Amino acid sequence: MNSNFKKQAIECIKQAVQKDSEGNYDKAYPLYMNALHYFKTHLEYEKNPKIHEAISKKYTEYLCRAEEIRAMLDGGWTPLNHVKAQLFREDAIEYVKQAVQEDNAGNYTKAFPLYMNALEYFKLQLKFEKDPKIHEAITQKLTEYLRRAEEIRAVLEGGLWTGAPSNTGDLEYVKAQSFKEQAVEYIKQAVQEDNAGNYAKAFSLYMNALEYFKTYFKYEKNPKMHEAVTQKFTEYLRRAEELKAVLEEDGASAGLGTRLKSKPNDGEGIIGGGGDGEENSK
Repeated sequence: MNSNFKKQAIECIKQAVQKDSEGNYDKAYPLYMNALHYFKTHLEYEKNPKIHEAISKKYTEYLCRAEEIRAMLDGGWTPLNHVKAQLFREDAIEYVKQAVQEDNAGNYTKAFPLYMNALEYFKLQLKFEKDPKIHEAITQKLTEYLRRAEEIRAVLEGGLWTGAPSNTGDLEYVKAQSFKEQAVEYIKQAVQEDNAGNYAKAFSLYMNALEYFKTYFKYEKNPKMHEAVTQKFTEYLRRAEELKAVLEEDGASAGLGTRLKSKPNDGEGIIGGGGDGEENSK
């Protein structure tokens, strides 16, 4: 009789582990509980002390896992949230791969926004990730990539970025224009993707642009230009936050989100904005 209970338990465990590995926690949990029930009954009849001890250890292991899953389910885990977490993680990993490649090649101006994209997607994943072990692992990686992004940002702000001009006579002005040009280029791409309803891509591009605008502000000495670009920065930031809300609500199928009645323009107004403001900023 005890052998039959053990076979039933093992069969349930196989199914539970499979569902657990797939992330189907709502299905894995009852399978673990079924297995535990059969193991518990088996232990009542098992007379061999070594086998009893071995099964007791496995019982404790599966019980701990079942309790972890129950905590996730009680904490608001749903299949949809799990899917969102996985999708955001996949996007983050893809950006990290590109960032590391550019970083290793010394292309810091390209690596920096890619790291920032990855960080944004990791942050989104953490909002939906209920598995404590995965959450902890992602948090550690996020901290690592954030540290590297900050190091690269320090290099860029120090004027040591790839392709930096020499003998400019006015390094502050050159830095400001370089960062602004990068920002405007990303804005053009962001608005294009935004208008096409590709909100996931648009969000990343807006975030890239905002990072470059932030650095631009540190070097722009012309108050009129600073004010004009600040207004555009606020506009793009607002749109990025709206897209982020859509992504968090709908996951990767961002096309379900509400569109703005009036989206930002493509940044043409700040390329040489403010009339002769750029000349005056020299």
